[in-house]
Amino acid sequence: MLTLAAVAQDQSAIQKGLASVTTSSIGAHVNFLASPLLEGRYTSEKGAMLASEYIATMLAHYDVQPAVTSSSGAKRSYFQNVNLFRYSVPTNLRMAIEAECETTIPTPNSDFFIYNKALYNGFSVGGQVVFVGYGLRLPEYGIDSYGQLDVRGKVVVVIPATKKNLLATSLATRGLNNEKISAIQINQEEELKKRNPRAVVYLCPAEEVSRRNQLRNPTISPFDDLMGVAPESNSASDLRIFLSKAMMAAALKEYGVALDSPIDIKSKAIQTRIKFSVSAEVSAAPLKDRNVLGVIHGEDTTRCIIVGAHYDHNGMFNGVIYPGADDNASGVAGVLMLAKAMKESGIKPSVSILFALWTGEEKGLVGSTYYVRNPVYPLTQTVMYVNYDMIGRNGLKDTAKLSANFFYADSFSRVKEIVEANNAKLGGILNLCGTPTKGGNSSDYGPFSDCLVPFMGWTTGNHPDFHKPTDTADKIDPEKIQRIVKLSFLNLLDLSKEFGKR
Repeated sequence: MLTLAAVAQDQSAIQKGLASVTTSSIGAHVNFLASPLLEGRYTSEKGAMLASEYIATMLAHYDVQPAVTSSSGAKRSYFQNVNLFRYSVPTNLRMAIEAECETTIPTPNSDFFIYNKALYNGFSVGGQVVFVGYGLRLPEYGIDSYGQLDVRGKVVVVIPATKKNLLATSLATRGLNNEKISAIQINQEEELKKRNPRAVVYLCPAEEVSRRNQLRNPTISPFDDLMGVAPESNSASDLRIFLSKAMMAAALKEYGVALDSPIDIKSKAIQTRIKFSVSAEVSAAPLKDRNVLGVIHGEDTTRCIIVGAHYDHNGMFNGVIYPGADDNASGVAGVLMLAKAMKESGIKPSVSILFALWTGEEKGLVGSTYYVRNPVYPLTQTVMYVNYDMIGRNGLKDTAKLSANFFYADSFSRVKEIVEANNAKLGGILNLCGTPTKGGNSSDYGPFSDCLVPFMGWTTGNHPDFHKPTDTADKIDPEKIQRIVKLSFLNLLDLSKEFGKR
C-alpha cells in the first residue's frame, strides 16, 4: 500500500514529466523536420537520412537508450537498417482469351490495363473463366450471384457496379440513391475479397478502359514511385484488371451472355471453358533506409509498448518541396516529447517503452512492415502499439482548437476508459472523439493490427494541405500537440501499469 509520501512523490514525478512538454521544443522539432534543408524527407534520400540522424540525436539528448543490437551483440544503435526495393511498372504485358470460336489477343494499355497500384513481382496468371455477373450477395434484393460455386484461385470476370450500370438494372425501380449504390459497390468488393479469386477482370466499354487508364497513370510524381520491402508471397493473387468488354464478347456469347445488352443483376455465376492468361515482368532495384528505435527499459524488460510515428514524407518534385509539417513532423515531435516526458519524470514504467520512428510510411508502411518481420521485442511480448500521425492542425470547425481524435482496437475497449479518465484529470484539455475499429492500413498501426497486437492511434484529422507543398510548419499548432502529448504521457503510464499486471 502506498504511503502519502510515496503518492506525493509519484505526483511530483508526473508533474515534472508534464512540465517538460513545451511548445517551444515542439515548434523546434517541427520547424527543423519540415525545413527546406530536409527536402521533404523522401524515403532512401538525403533528407530522410538527415531526419533520422536528427531523431537519433534527440533521443540520445533525452537519455533514451538505443534499442537495436548488432548481429554480434557487442554494439547497440538507434538505427534498424531496412532493406527495400524500388519496383518498376509491369512491362512485357501479354494477355490471351481462348474460346472455342476464336483466340483474342488484347492490346496492353488500350484494350486492358493492370489496375493494381502495387505489384512487387512479375506474374503469370491463367485459368478458366468464371463469369459472375455483378458478383453480389444481397438477400434483401433476392440476389446471390455465386450460389454454391467456389471461385477460389480462379479467374473471375465481373461487371463493375458503377452507378450507370446499376441504374440500367431492375434495381433502378427500387429507388437507388447514392447511399444504396455505395453499399452495393462495397458488397461487390467484399464478396470478391472474401472468395479469394486468382484474378478479377472488370468488363467495361473501351472508352471507360481508356479513361480509367489515364487516371491510373498520371504524370510521374513522388506518389507514383513504387517502393516496398520484399513481398512474403506473390502478389498476383490480388490481381485486378480492367478489360474492354469487346475483347470478351464473342467468348461469353457462347454461354448466353450478351455484353452489348444490360446484364440481369440476378444472373448466376457461370463456369466456362474460356481460357484466360495474362503475364508481365516487374523489376526491383535495391535501396537502403532505416527506422530509428530508442527504448526506456521498464521493470519488466521482456515486454514492451511501442510508441510510433513515421518521419518520411513525399520529398521534392520538379523543384517543389513537400514539407510534410503535419504529415508527419507533428507526429515525430509528439513521440520525441513523449520520450522526453518519460525520462524527465524519472518514473520507471512497468513494461519497457520502445519509441519507433518509421521510414517509408508514404510508400506503403515500409518501415513498420519491416519491423514486424524483424522485431526488437517478439510480437508476442509487444503488449500494445500507439501511433501518432498528423496531430498538429485544427479543423475549420475546431474554433476552440481543442479537438483531437483517437481510435483503438475494438477488442481493447479499456483504452477509451483510460484516455477519458486522464483527460478529466487534466481538466478536460481536449475535446475527444474516440472510435473503436477492427484495424486497417491507413498508417503504421496496420502491420501491428495484422499481427494481432492491440493498438490505438492519434490524429487531428485531414485538411486541404494534405500531401501538398502547402503543408508547412507555420500552420502547425504546437499547443494542440502539447495537449495530446500530455494526455498521452498519462495514458502511457496507465497502459504500462495495465499490462504490467498481466
